[in-house]
Amino acid sequence: MLNRTISVTVAREAVDGQDQIVFAVSDTGIGMTPEQLAKLFEAFAQADAATTRRFGGTGLGLALSRRLCRMMGGDVTAESEKDRGSTFTIRLPARVSEGVEEPAPPVAPTEPVPTGVGTVLVIDDEAAVRDLMQRFLAKEGFRVATAAGGEEGLRRARELRPDAITLDVMMPGMDGWAVLSALKADPDVADIPVVMLTIVDDRNLGYALGAADYLTKPIDRERLTAVLKEHRPARSVLVVDDDATVRQLLRRMLESEGYAVVEAENGRAALERLRDMSPGVVLLDLMMPEMDGFEFVAEFRRHEAWRAIPIVVVTAQGLSRDDRDRLNGYVQKILQKGAHSREQLLAEVRELVVAQRRPPETEGLMAKILLIEDNEMNRDMLSRRLVKRGYEVAMALDGEQGLAMARSEAPALILMDMSLPGIDGWEATRQLKAAPETRSIPVIALTAHAMSGDREKAVAAGCDDFDTKPVDLARLLDKIEALLERTGGA
Repeated sequence: MLNRTISVTVAREAVDGQDQIVFAVSDTGIGMTPEQLAKLFEAFAQADAATTRRFGGTGLGLALSRRLCRMMGGDVTAESEKDRGSTFTIRLPARVSEGVEEPAPPVAPTEPVPTGVGTVLVIDDEAAVRDLMQRFLAKEGFRVATAAGGEEGLRRARELRPDAITLDVMMPGMDGWAVLSALKADPDVADIPVVMLTIVDDRNLGYALGAADYLTKPIDRERLTAVLKEHRPARSVLVVDDDATVRQLLRRMLESEGYAVVEAENGRAALERLRDMSPGVVLLDLMMPEMDGFEFVAEFRRHEAWRAIPIVVVTAQGLSRDDRDRLNGYVQKILQKGAHSREQLLAEVRELVVAQRRPPETEGLMAKILLIEDNEMNRDMLSRRLVKRGYEVAMALDGEQGLAMARSEAPALILMDMSLPGIDGWEATRQLKAAPETRSIPVIALTAHAMSGDREKAVAAGCDDFDTKPVDLARLLDKIEALLERTGGA
């Protein structure tokens, strides 16, 4: 057995007329090469692979120690000889009047952090940790946002919807446990994986509160990188447009945000591409040769494996009512070329890609719900939340279309807005309940005008339940699940 020793000395010295306290820690350990010594104070510095497996690397510890010492007007230095040992020396002024912030090396100005794709939110109260994490993760290809405390972290998580969050536990005010609990209690951000990075080794509590992973400081660089890369989203987009200039424009825009882009010049070519890939979203033009967008959508929806892939129509064509009827319920969004900004298009793509990779909140539902609603904002909000919950959603814009889709789609349940143009919800429900092929489908009435007697009116029309707008989603989901369980539609 090798005989190793560690010695510690403390002295007071006068240097250039200033009293300093000098701490020196020496060992007779494995020592370091000049190359290793040169990188010693870098964040997450490692020795060679064999040494790292036995002894580990430096993580953030030495980099933070040097940063803190320099803030107090001192420094940390190291001397070492391979196979002979090392000496670390800390010099601090005997009297520290006020903290001196170490000037950060200049960095190139950065654009505002884009949301969603490849973004990590670092929540830590230590400025040095945030700075080091930002530099390290940026080198690994992540976009990084930071927050200096729990409340700021929650706000930024809701604003940015990052792909992953790293979270310190020991923070003043709102600590990491409280932040983690708040994140997992908010349905808008509960799906974001949270990696705990802390000196507190209480991984059981972290996992119990919903953490995706738990790493103790000093952080192993390779382990952290591997964990975060596990949570990068699928980032492919299929662009279907016969205009090569438009395809190239969309490609440049999307690739600058980190998406992989596959192109198709018409609907038939797009179907061929889909046999070899499963994109996060399809951007679809309508007017194309060979197979246009309408024919593509009809064929696309015949394939069970593709039904969960969202479609966004991006077209210069003015759509008639019949055109919208052909698309409605089968595409997530219709955007007019030239009428929507680059940021709006990217926001739609981001949200749909992120929504597609979320696991359903409740397994095993997947019942089809027909949403009959003329208000686009309400349709968009409700359909997104129902899909996230695990349901398949078809949509109709008015009572006439809703009656036709109730017969063709055979949904397990219908959500019926009562204030519809043409055939209103009251009359549509009466017709549904009068027809033998649709009378057994449960209907929940939705109305923004909760007048006295509306519930009784809804029951008289044949509705199985009744709810008011603005929708309380938790309450509505309870009603949906209760009806499906009662009717065997789940």
